Amino acid sequence: MPAKTQSEQERLSEVEELRKALKRAIDNKILLFGAASDRGNNISSHEEVLPGRAPGVFFIGAADNLGRPNEHVEPDCNFLLPGGDGTKEYQGSSFSTALAAGLAALILHCAEVSGFCLKYPTAREDLGVHDHMYEVLKGLCHDSQNHGKYIQASNFFNHDLIKGGWGKDNRLKFIALVERILR
Repeated sequence: MPAKTQSEQERLSEVEELRKALKRAIDNKILLFGAASDRGNNISSHEEVLPGRAPGVFFIGAADNLGRPNEHVEPDCNFLLPGGDGTKEYQGSSFSTALAAGLAALILHCAEVSGFCLKYPTAREDLGVHDHMYEVLKGLCHDSQNHGKYIQASNFFNHDLIKGGWGKDNRLKFIALVERILR
Protein backbone atom coordinates (compact mmCIF):
# COMPACT_ATOMS: atom_id res chain seq x y z
CA MET A 1 0.00 0.00 0.00
CA PRO A 2 1.53 3.36 -1.03
CA ALA A 3 2.21 5.97 1.65
CA LYS A 4 -0.39 8.70 1.97
CA THR A 5 0.54 12.09 0.57
CA GLN A 6 0.63 15.11 2.86
CA SER A 7 -2.63 16.43 1.37
CA GLU A 8 -4.34 13.07 2.00
CA GLN A 9 -3.07 13.09 5.58
CA GLU A 10 -4.29 16.67 6.05
CA ARG A 11 -7.70 15.74 4.67
CA LEU A 12 -7.97 12.75 7.03
CA SER A 13 -7.00 14.98 9.94
CA GLU A 14 -9.65 17.54 8.94
CA VAL A 15 -12.29 14.82 8.64
CA GLU A 16 -11.40 13.54 12.11
CA GLU A 17 -11.68 17.08 13.53
CA LEU A 18 -15.09 17.45 11.88
CA ARG A 19 -16.23 14.15 13.38
CA LYS A 20 -15.15 15.32 16.86
CA ALA A 21 -16.99 18.63 16.42
CA LEU A 22 -20.15 16.84 15.29
CA LYS A 23 -20.01 14.52 18.30
CA ARG A 24 -19.62 17.50 20.68
CA ALA A 25 -22.63 19.20 19.12
CA ILE A 26 -24.76 16.07 19.35
CA ASP A 27 -23.67 15.47 22.96
CA ASN A 28 -24.87 19.03 23.69
CA LYS A 29 -28.30 18.27 22.16
CA ILE A 30 -27.79 20.41 19.09
CA LEU A 31 -29.82 19.13 16.15
CA LEU A 32 -27.70 18.83 13.02
CA PHE A 33 -28.85 18.61 9.40
CA GLY A 34 -26.70 17.62 6.42
CA ALA A 35 -27.49 17.47 2.73
CA ALA A 36 -27.40 14.25 0.76
CA SER A 37 -25.24 14.33 -2.32
CA ASP A 38 -26.95 15.44 -5.53
CA ARG A 39 -23.95 14.54 -7.67
CA GLY A 40 -25.20 11.16 -8.76
CA ASN A 41 -22.44 9.11 -10.33
CA ASN A 42 -19.88 11.90 -9.87
CA ILE A 43 -19.30 10.91 -6.26
CA SER A 44 -16.91 8.03 -5.78
CA SER A 45 -18.21 5.09 -3.79
CA HIS A 46 -15.51 5.51 -1.15
CA GLU A 47 -16.10 9.23 -0.62
CA GLU A 48 -18.09 9.95 2.51
CA VAL A 49 -20.65 12.75 2.50
CA LEU A 50 -20.18 14.73 5.70
CA PRO A 51 -21.80 15.92 7.82
CA GLY A 52 -24.90 14.24 6.39
CA ARG A 53 -23.73 10.66 6.86
CA ALA A 54 -22.35 11.19 10.37
CA PRO A 55 -24.22 9.41 13.17
CA GLY A 56 -26.82 11.65 14.79
CA VAL A 57 -27.13 14.02 11.81
CA PHE A 58 -30.36 14.27 9.82
CA PHE A 59 -29.46 13.24 6.24
CA ILE A 60 -31.76 15.26 3.95
CA GLY A 61 -32.50 14.72 0.26
CA ALA A 62 -34.29 16.73 -2.39
CA ALA A 63 -37.63 15.85 -3.93
CA ASP A 64 -40.06 17.59 -6.23
CA ASN A 65 -43.31 19.02 -4.86
CA LEU A 66 -45.03 15.64 -5.36
CA GLY A 67 -42.45 13.84 -3.21
CA ARG A 68 -40.50 12.18 -6.02
CA PRO A 69 -36.79 12.11 -5.10
CA ASN A 70 -34.33 14.05 -7.20
CA GLU A 71 -32.89 11.57 -9.70
CA HIS A 72 -29.38 11.90 -8.24
CA VAL A 73 -30.18 12.04 -4.54
CA GLU A 74 -28.85 9.27 -2.34
CA PRO A 75 -31.61 6.76 -1.57
CA ASP A 76 -30.66 6.21 2.07
CA CYS A 77 -31.35 9.76 3.24
CA ASN A 78 -33.56 10.14 6.34
CA PHE A 79 -36.09 12.56 4.87
CA LEU A 80 -37.05 14.16 1.57
CA LEU A 81 -38.28 17.73 1.30
CA PRO A 82 -39.01 19.94 -1.71
CA GLY A 83 -35.74 20.70 -3.44
CA GLY A 84 -36.38 24.24 -4.55
CA ASP A 85 -38.28 26.34 -6.97
CA GLY A 86 -36.96 24.65 -10.12
CA THR A 87 -34.36 27.29 -10.94
CA LYS A 88 -30.67 26.50 -11.08
CA GLU A 89 -29.92 28.98 -8.28
CA TYR A 90 -32.23 27.45 -5.70
CA GLN A 91 -32.50 23.70 -5.96
CA GLY A 92 -31.21 20.45 -4.59
CA SER A 93 -30.60 18.81 -1.26
CA SER A 94 -28.92 21.90 0.21
CA PHE A 95 -32.18 23.79 -0.29
CA SER A 96 -34.13 20.86 1.22
CA THR A 97 -31.79 20.75 4.20
CA ALA A 98 -32.49 24.39 5.00
CA LEU A 99 -36.22 23.61 4.93
CA ALA A 100 -35.74 20.64 7.28
CA ALA A 101 -33.71 22.69 9.77
CA GLY A 102 -36.29 25.48 9.61
CA LEU A 103 -39.13 23.03 10.19
CA ALA A 104 -37.38 21.61 13.26
CA ALA A 105 -36.79 25.15 14.55
CA LEU A 106 -40.48 25.95 14.01
CA ILE A 107 -41.49 22.82 15.93
CA LEU A 108 -39.16 23.74 18.81
CA HIS A 109 -40.46 27.30 18.89
CA CYS A 110 -44.12 26.29 18.80
CA ALA A 111 -43.54 23.72 21.54
CA GLU A 112 -42.16 26.53 23.67
CA VAL A 113 -44.76 29.24 22.99
CA SER A 114 -47.75 26.89 23.08
CA GLY A 115 -47.07 25.86 26.65
CA PHE A 116 -46.28 22.31 25.53
CA CYS A 117 -42.89 22.51 27.28
CA LEU A 118 -44.57 23.68 30.49
CA LYS A 119 -47.09 20.87 30.34
CA TYR A 120 -44.37 18.30 29.60
CA PRO A 121 -41.24 19.44 31.49
CA THR A 122 -38.83 17.14 29.63
CA ALA A 123 -40.10 18.16 26.17
CA ARG A 124 -37.55 20.96 25.61
CA GLU A 125 -34.63 18.63 26.31
CA ASP A 126 -36.21 15.65 24.56
CA LEU A 127 -36.83 17.59 21.34
CA GLY A 128 -33.13 18.47 21.25
CA VAL A 129 -32.26 14.79 20.99
CA HIS A 130 -31.91 13.47 17.44
CA ASP A 131 -34.03 10.34 17.97
CA HIS A 132 -36.92 12.28 19.53
CA MET A 133 -37.00 14.93 16.79
CA TYR A 134 -36.69 12.12 14.24
CA GLU A 135 -39.93 10.63 15.54
CA VAL A 136 -41.69 14.01 15.33
CA LEU A 137 -40.49 14.58 11.75
CA LYS A 138 -41.32 10.99 10.80
CA GLY A 139 -44.86 11.67 12.02
CA LEU A 140 -45.13 14.31 9.28
CA CYS A 141 -44.35 11.77 6.53
CA HIS A 142 -47.35 10.20 4.86
CA ASP A 143 -46.18 8.90 1.53
CA SER A 144 -45.86 5.31 0.47
CA GLN A 145 -43.85 5.76 -2.71
CA ASN A 146 -40.72 6.89 -0.82
CA HIS A 147 -40.90 4.60 2.19
CA GLY A 148 -42.38 7.35 4.34
CA LYS A 149 -39.52 9.82 3.86
CA TYR A 150 -41.28 12.79 2.20
CA ILE A 151 -42.38 15.53 4.56
CA GLN A 152 -45.39 17.05 2.87
CA ALA A 153 -46.01 20.21 4.85
CA SER A 154 -49.10 21.03 2.80
CA ASN A 155 -50.90 18.16 4.56
CA PHE A 156 -50.62 20.12 7.79
CA PHE A 157 -50.11 23.77 6.82
CA ASN A 158 -52.86 23.89 4.24
CA HIS A 159 -54.75 26.61 2.40
CA ASP A 160 -57.55 26.74 4.99
CA LEU A 161 -55.07 27.79 7.65
CA ILE A 162 -53.38 30.34 5.42
CA LYS A 163 -56.39 31.97 3.74
CA GLY A 164 -57.52 33.71 6.94
CA GLY A 165 -54.39 35.86 7.03
CA TRP A 166 -51.94 36.13 9.88
CA GLY A 167 -54.34 37.41 12.50
CA LYS A 168 -54.38 36.32 16.12
CA ASP A 169 -56.91 33.51 15.51
CA ASN A 170 -54.78 31.88 12.81
CA ARG A 171 -51.58 32.29 14.83
CA LEU A 172 -53.24 30.41 17.67
CA LYS A 173 -54.55 27.73 15.26
CA PHE A 174 -51.05 27.38 13.85
CA ILE A 175 -49.49 26.91 17.28
CA ALA A 176 -52.22 24.43 18.25
CA LEU A 177 -51.53 22.51 15.02
CA VAL A 178 -47.84 22.15 15.83
CA GLU A 179 -48.73 21.08 19.38
CA ARG A 180 -50.97 18.32 17.93
CA ILE A 181 -48.09 17.20 15.70
CA LEU A 182 -45.85 16.90 18.77
CA ARG A 183 -48.29 14.59 20.52
